[in-house]
Amino acid sequence: MSAARMDMAPAHAPSESSRGVTAALAAFVADTPFEAIPGEVRHEAKRLLLDGIGCALGGYSLEAGRIAICAFRRWGGHPGATLVGDGVRVPSPHAAYLNAKLGNLLDMDDVLLNVAHLSPVVQWSALALGEEEGRSGRDLLAAFALGFEAGARVFLALGTIFDNDNGRMVPADTTGFGHAIIGGTAACGRMLALDRDRMVFAFGLGGMHTPAPLSHKSVTDASMAKYQMDIASSGAVIAATLARAGHTGPATILDDSFYARAMARRRYEPARLLEDLGERWHLGLTSIKPYPHCRHTTYALDLVQSIVFGERLRTDEIESIEICGFGNYTVPPWSTYPPRNEFEAQFSLPYAVAMVAGGVSPGPGWYAPERMRDPALARLARKVTTVANPEVNRQVAAAWPDPVREVPTRVSIRARGRTFVAEDRFARGDGFEPTHRLSDDALIRKFRANAEAALSRGDVERLVEAIFALEKIESLAALGSMLAATTIISRSGGGQS
Repeated sequence: MSAARMDMAPAHAPSESSRGVTAALAAFVADTPFEAIPGEVRHEAKRLLLDGIGCALGGYSLEAGRIAICAFRRWGGHPGATLVGDGVRVPSPHAAYLNAKLGNLLDMDDVLLNVAHLSPVVQWSALALGEEEGRSGRDLLAAFALGFEAGARVFLALGTIFDNDNGRMVPADTTGFGHAIIGGTAACGRMLALDRDRMVFAFGLGGMHTPAPLSHKSVTDASMAKYQMDIASSGAVIAATLARAGHTGPATILDDSFYARAMARRRYEPARLLEDLGERWHLGLTSIKPYPHCRHTTYALDLVQSIVFGERLRTDEIESIEICGFGNYTVPPWSTYPPRNEFEAQFSLPYAVAMVAGGVSPGPGWYAPERMRDPALARLARKVTTVANPEVNRQVAAAWPDPVREVPTRVSIRARGRTFVAEDRFARGDGFEPTHRLSDDALIRKFRANAEAALSRGDVERLVEAIFALEKIESLAALGSMLAATTIISRSGGGQS
């Protein structure tokens, strides 16, 4: 799906904008009927929901997810929503926290325009609250589509994660994805059928619950904490629930620059929140990841794969692999080898190149201890060198403060006395480039590879059918019951299918 206009009437009268952008965006989420959401947008929502469930089931196979679940068990509580993999029902804020953590643990969840993690917060907060409230699959589709749209517009209004340092584009140290909470709050507010006024207060409360922009810290100091998707998802449930009860919040959270400055953004364009609202949708622009790895490395990994498999190279034939692309390829943690743990491995380009060239299927198995200790893969990883492509910096600078779409990347592999070269400007899964979008079949194959780490093959296929027929599910409790693991998860962190 492109970002082209669709033939449909705006969801609400333009005069709403005179009350401020927060109120106008809240009215859009509260008032847009299900039927006004284009069919292709609803289909895209199903794709991302299925992908997110697969990522969470794959994430359940990592020890970090089960550690968090074990820690939460001490609190017990109201059986509101299902924990992915575990199957127990817990209070919806707890389910939102843990499921969003699982959904991001593999770093395989989709990325909006290659810069914004959004779906885990929107999906798992809405599903947790929807299951607790007895909502339908149709309600989930609407909440996810509208929440994602609201969240996407907030990300775009706040600008890209790159800073312009005297012409050199560098990832900001104060990068954060916590403001995805606005999208999650919108989705939760829709699940609770909040009216316009309460939706405005929910937005304000969501803003006040936003975690500090510390995501870059989780990259450079790799740990189980990851991107704050978890606390943002839980905070979204709490914000919407408080608003329904009558709790007020700042009614102008997005109207001025206070929120942007708190998120350490140097520019804020509130007009982006309302531009073509109800006519232009952003769900289809998101990039679906084919690898459990930083999205910025997909360009290089695709090219490595195309050469190795296209030329049928054996790993022992490979003498060297040179990658020319993003400047961050040349600095830690992207240049780090060997990685200290699976979270550092999710950014280590040499590690990922070895996985791809070595023919290891993308998914939870990339981080099994035996793979991380494999001496043959280690030898292959040490053959990787990286250089910055100045053209990428020019592309990022030209697009700034908007996200960059074209990332010129080149891979050269020396083998058999020859040098094999491959180049591209887009990455597989880029929703904004028709030639690189993942088909439904490819997305389902990815889902199966992740979900089968925790579910039987039959249960996996039933989930595929259920999500693509989501309008027919009368209660989300039925969907929740399908998320419990039926496969033994080994303590080493890999799934046993």
